[in-house]
Amino acid sequence: MSDPKFEPKFDPIADLLRSVRLSGAVFLEADFTEPWSVSSKLTKEECERLGAQHGRVIAYHYVASGAALVKVGGDTALSIGPGEIVLLPRNDDHVLASDLALRPALADPHITVSDEGMCKLTYGGGGAPTAIYCGYLAHDESLLPLLSLLPQAMKLKVDEVDGARWIETTFRYAARQQKDPARQQPAMIARLAELLLVEGLRQHMAQHASQGFLDGLRDDAISRALALLHDNIGRSWTTEELAEKVAMSRSAFADRFTRLVGAPPMRYLGQRRLEEASRRLQQTRGTVASIAFAVGYDSEAAFTRSFKKAFGLPPVAWRRRQTGEKAEPTKAV
Repeated sequence: MSDPKFEPKFDPIADLLRSVRLSGAVFLEADFTEPWSVSSKLTKEECERLGAQHGRVIAYHYVASGAALVKVGGDTALSIGPGEIVLLPRNDDHVLASDLALRPALADPHITVSDEGMCKLTYGGGGAPTAIYCGYLAHDESLLPLLSLLPQAMKLKVDEVDGARWIETTFRYAARQQKDPARQQPAMIARLAELLLVEGLRQHMAQHASQGFLDGLRDDAISRALALLHDNIGRSWTTEELAEKVAMSRSAFADRFTRLVGAPPMRYLGQRRLEEASRRLQQTRGTVASIAFAVGYDSEAAFTRSFKKAFGLPPVAWRRRQTGEKAEPTKAV
């Protein structure tokens, strides 16, 4: 009988994932020495070689020792240390580095492949070492609406996750077994990656989404509507247009969406726009106007009114409070 301390606790997210076809692997062992910086992303060709069709993969990096910074686009960099994992739900282009001021190198020229097929990346200036195991979780299209809710990168600390000892042990074991194809256990690696994804989703949704929306993801029509909204949050959607997209009448769609998700379609979209705007205000240097238009507002004034009603402060003041920025000094006339 297994030790109950290391049994993962399953919730509706895990139940949802049980119907999704998943596969995975730890495919790369990376040894870096400071200073170092590399650009990273699983290419379409690499995904196909690994058996992940259509590039539908969640990439992840596990830091076995040392430390790294991970930056995706304009988002704030994540700092990850020993025993921590960064998940990239949509396999976005990203930079792994000891210092983000460095120009990132392409990883491919520094990768060697052993006779057993294990990929090894060795790169850096000879200073303090960092060891990282890189893996992926391939999935089918039914997971896309769920992934559309997530940030480009998410950090997990293994020792705060249920089954922490099992996760860390399995990661190290899986990396070793990649060197011996006869001993590889792809089902075990998929299970490991699934557990990490479940935990990442659980933590994120505890902060950003109601559990009711999970019922929406189980419904084919509402799931498609959610994917449309999250993939095109700045578009001027109407309930009628969404209903037409999922082949339902307006009234039936609105009733089902509200019952399953917990809010009418346009109210849900408004909430998501404000959540996305708050993320951009905190994690990017975009202007209030550019963020307002990006998330679907027709004017900065309308956005400011909605934001202040939801968050209690105008966007600029809220950003300063969140980031610790100081107000610009008033210039003498």
